[in-house]
Amino acid sequence: MTKFISISIIVFICIVGFGCGSKTGEQDSAVTEKKNNAIKKSEKKMEKPISKAEQVKILVAKCKTLVKEKKLTEAIEVIDRIINLNGENRSILGYKYDLLMQLNRYEDALKIALRRDEVAKRKSPWNCVSIAEAYLKLDQKEKAVDYLVIAVRDRQFNNLKHLSGEQYAPLKDIPRFQALIAEIKDLIGIGKVAKDFTVSLVNGSEFKLSAQKGHVVLVDFWATWCPPCREELPNIKKLYNMYKDKGFKI
Repeated sequence: MTKFISISIIVFICIVGFGCGSKTGEQDSAVTEKKNNAIKKSEKKMEKPISKAEQVKILVAKCKTLVKEKKLTEAIEVIDRIINLNGENRSILGYKYDLLMQLNRYEDALKIALRRDEVAKRKSPWNCVSIAEAYLKLDQKEKAVDYLVIAVRDRQFNNLKHLSGEQYAPLKDIPRFQALIAEIKDLIGIGKVAKDFTVSLVNGSEFKLSAQKGHVVLVDFWATWCPPCREELPNIKKLYNMYKDKGFKI
């Protein structure tokens, strides 16, 4: 009888053990299947094609990171991928030009500057200035002046401060460059009486420049849509507060 009971207990334990093992196996199988489904979903998501705009966005972010890390050659390679995806435009070519100039790859920079002016819808004088500066780095002074002539005479470039920069020192003894500087000074009226004008103010009154005779007047042209203009306003206000008691007006 004792022997029979022992055998029964053993059989019962085996049956219970088998049942528990089977349940655990089912749970493991369910977990594995769940994981596999999650992996398949993830793979399917990765296989989903990324739009061109998203690809460009990712590449632009990568390019900026490489520039911060001073990996300019790699950044230029990324720019080329962006161009292959999205085509050429003035902005992306300008960015490539700047990096090439930093790398002292002046011949390549010149090609990009020329191409930038070709593709630009708006013929900005700054395109010609970039071309001139690449020629300057290549020690082709006359070619540099050629493009500055186009910038000043054909595209109304009058940034005297920029042309007074150190990079233009090699041109200072060239008569054609001297003539351009003289033209700009004459155009913006340096050394001359300012041209009179009248404008209506927001309070309904009129401002006439000639009526301010005897005062030091700063005329600031700005726009609400111009971030640098808005950023400069606190500095202008500070300047006014410093000198308003000495006849300074804005």
